[in-house]
Amino acid sequence: MHLGETFVEAVIREVKEEPGFTYQPERLAFVNESLFFENGDAAEGRQCHVIEFFYLMKPQGRKLFKDGEERKILLETKDNLPERLYWIPLEKLKECRVFPVFFHEKLYDIPEVTEHFISDERKAWN
Repeated sequence: MHLGETFVEAVIREVKEEPGFTYQPERLAFVNESLFFENGDAAEGRQCHVIEFFYLMKPQGRKLFKDGEERKILLETKDNLPERLYWIPLEKLKECRVFPVFFHEKLYDIPEVTEHFISDERKAWN
């Protein structure tokens, strides 16, 4: 988030900046406190505790993919490291290693009210 920016404004901006899509947040679906060990940078092995906000989103404009179509988009980061975004059919989710781990259960039956989770993913990486 940028200083003075709301969560909703940050979500819209991030989705537009990174994959280049325009989405409108519908509502906050999940709040997750995630405990994990950092990997891949100078903080390797350092214990982290972050709070994540997950929104249900609606695309604005034309539809990019057909229903059930699997797509991969390669992004460039500031560090020139490749980053990949994947759109997969929901029925294939259980075949994937997905974090936070509660997605395996909750994305099939999204609750009407915001749910709070504490995900200890330090053990999931072992």
